[in-house]
Amino acid sequence: MVIDNKQIDSFRNNKNDINVNYLPVKHRLTILFLLLSLLSCDKEVYHNIPKNEKPLLKNNDTVVFIERESKLLDSFLITRTDDYTVSDKRYYQQVILVQYYSLKESIPIDYFGFRHGSSVIIFINNNDFPTYGNADPVDVTVNGIEYKSVFVRHTVNFPDSIPNTVYYSHQYGIIKYTYSDGRSYELINNIE
Repeated sequence: MVIDNKQIDSFRNNKNDINVNYLPVKHRLTILFLLLSLLSCDKEVYHNIPKNEKPLLKNNDTVVFIERESKLLDSFLITRTDDYTVSDKRYYQQVILVQYYSLKESIPIDYFGFRHGSSVIIFINNNDFPTYGNADPVDVTVNGIEYKSVFVRHTVNFPDSIPNTVYYSHQYGIIKYTYSDGRSYELINNIE
């Protein structure tokens, strides 16, 4: 490459200016590649559950429900898993799974729980409650305590041996469940 006097004078007068025309093609392609790769980098996006919707239940908590008429108690051991699901290699959705395992062998519920992520799935044994068509949350008084924003999930498709209605609060989890014969169990030890 031959440089003439005009180019030398131009360089002396504009020392801070870089003229891309004088860069070799190899360097131009390298710069172009680096710029394109920087522009194409997508940052990871995290969707976290709002703090006021995160359950207060923790691993190894014990939760007790009472049936008002017979005074029978159902007690459950809590397991909790906090995780993220990934979609499209960069979108992370926080998911909290809370499961209640029966501490008594005499009841028909082995386990139940909920999975809170972009939506809430509530299940008993191997049966999921429908999530479509549910009304807006309501305020409910259970065992003398008023719970705000409670979701009521009901189904007629479950066997009579397991509850067909549950009352769910984001922070307190399952606060009440009812069988088709009218028996109703209410949470008696509120987690704070």
